[in-house]
Amino acid sequence: MSKKSIIYVSPLPPSKSGIADYSKRLIEVLSQRFDITLYTDNNDVDKELENKYKVLKKDVNLVNFNSYDYIIYNIGNNGQYHEYIYKLCLKHPGFVILHDMVIYDLMSYMYGKKNLFFQKLYNLCGINDFYQIKLMNKEGKYDFNRTTKVPFNNELLLSGNKIIVHSWYSHDNILKTGLIDKKNLFKVNHLKVGEKLENKNISRDSLFEKFNIPKDSIIISSFGNIITTKLNEYTCKAVKNISNKTNKKICYVMVGEGDVVDSYIDGKLIIKTGYVTLDDFEAFIEYSDVIVNLRYPTLGETSGAMIRILERGKSCIINADGWFAELPSDSVYQVKRDNLEKDLEEAILKLINDDVLRKNIEKNARAYIEKEYNDGKILSDFCKILGN
Repeated sequence: MSKKSIIYVSPLPPSKSGIADYSKRLIEVLSQRFDITLYTDNNDVDKELENKYKVLKKDVNLVNFNSYDYIIYNIGNNGQYHEYIYKLCLKHPGFVILHDMVIYDLMSYMYGKKNLFFQKLYNLCGINDFYQIKLMNKEGKYDFNRTTKVPFNNELLLSGNKIIVHSWYSHDNILKTGLIDKKNLFKVNHLKVGEKLENKNISRDSLFEKFNIPKDSIIISSFGNIITTKLNEYTCKAVKNISNKTNKKICYVMVGEGDVVDSYIDGKLIIKTGYVTLDDFEAFIEYSDVIVNLRYPTLGETSGAMIRILERGKSCIINADGWFAELPSDSVYQVKRDNLEKDLEEAILKLINDDVLRKNIEKNARAYIEKEYNDGKILSDFCKILGN
C-alpha cells in the first residue's frame, strides 16, 4: 500500500533556528510512514534533506496544496522565519505545530511593516489589550509580562487549522480561550534531537581552548539566546557569590548570543561564546558539569536545548514555569522564582558538591527522555492525529 503524502512547511537547516533542527528530525521520523515533500523559503537547504526529499521553495515553485493528503506547518515567534508560513496556513488550513503559544513578536513583525499592527491588535484582542500594548510602545520598552497576556493567536485558532502543541501548559491555556474545539487541539511531545558526540571528534580541551575557557574549572553553562526571559543575570550573581565561598574553581559559560548581561562578563569567571555551531553546542552540553536553564515569563515554548540536556543525562537547574513545570522533579533540580538568587546559589553549590544527587538526576533524566520522547512514540502520536 502506498504511503499517504505530507507537504511539510518549515524553516530548515542551515537556518539558525531551533525549529529548523527539530524539523530535520521530525521529517526523518514521519518519513517512515508518509511520503514527505518539503516546502521552505531557504535559498540553501541541508544537502542530506535535499538528497532524500523533494524540496519546493517559496516564490520558486508553484504548489497545489490540495494535492497532498496532509499539510503540516511549523509556526514559531520569529517573523523572519515564519511570516510566509503563517500566511500560507490561513489560505490552506492543515495541521499547525505551534511551537510558541504567544506569537506576539511574529504578529508585530508581520503587521508592523505595513503600519497595521495596532489596527490588528484592536481587531483581534480588544480595547484593553490595545491600550496596554500602546502604552508599552509609548514608554519605549518591551514588557514580556504584558506581551504574554496578549498571545495574539486568536486569528490562528479561528483559522480552521488543527493545532499541535508540545506541552499541557500550552494545550490547556489555548483551550481556555474557547476559540478552538478540543477535538482540533493536540499535545505531542517534542522529540529527541541530540546527536552522538562520538562522531564529532571534539575533545573537551580543544573546545575550551577554542573559546578561552579555563580547562581546570567546574563548568556551569546556560544555552540559547541571552535575553531577559532567560534570567542569566541571576546566574551571574549566584556564580559570583559562590566564587567567594568555595575553593573550587568554577566558570559560568553562556553558550549563545545577546548583550543583556555583558557587564558581568570578565573572561574568566563568566564567559559568553556568541553563536556556536550545532556541533560545538552539543559538545558544550556534553562537557558541562551543571546546566542552568531558567525562563520567565514563558511564551508557551518548549526548549530544544532542554531536550538535548535531558537526553545527555546532564544535571540541570530549572524554574518550574510553563512546560518546564511538567518535567519530573527527580530528573531536574527545581528552584522557585520568588527567592531565585538565593535558591539558585544553593542549587549550584549542592550539585557541584553532591556527586550522588547529581548522578541520580542524570540517570532519571535519560530514562525520562527515552520513555516519553522516543521516535516510536512521537510517530505513533502523529499517526493517530493524522488518522493514519
